[in-house]
Amino acid sequence: MGIPRDRLSARALAAVEAAERGDRATRVVPDDHVWEMTLPYPPTVNTYYRNVSGKTLISKRGRAYRKTVSSMVARSGMVPMRGLLMIDIAVFLPDKRRRDLDNLLKSLADSLQHGGVYEDDTQIRDWHIYDAGMDRPEGHVIVRLKRWAVT
Repeated sequence: MGIPRDRLSARALAAVEAAERGDRATRVVPDDHVWEMTLPYPPTVNTYYRNVSGKTLISKRGRAYRKTVSSMVARSGMVPMRGLLMIDIAVFLPDKRRRDLDNLLKSLADSLQHGGVYEDDTQIRDWHIYDAGMDRPEGHVIVRLKRWAVT
């Protein structure tokens, strides 16, 4: 299932298609243990969860996003990163509305973990997230992960 293709931005769609072709060069950057991937714009924490009969569950939209990310990661041949990590997230917003970027972190981190990028999101010790501009109609994110080192 996943996110419908007609809802993806051009760049996110290109990343999905590259993953389907097995074009690893667009996703794995070999220098200095850096991993990079372009992903569709994630659901916010406000839409990622739903409360059903007193239980908090991942929403249908959240499950679709997680499945899309897992599929893209699987096609990349990614081996789970071990040890402490630093994450850098460039967010390309779908429109000009004001947004709290931190509302994107939970669904993105959980989807990356579920997809096998790392074993547990507690491995991430250094988080960087920033507004990188706009990409209509649906936006996207570029995620970079590397080993964390105290300087």
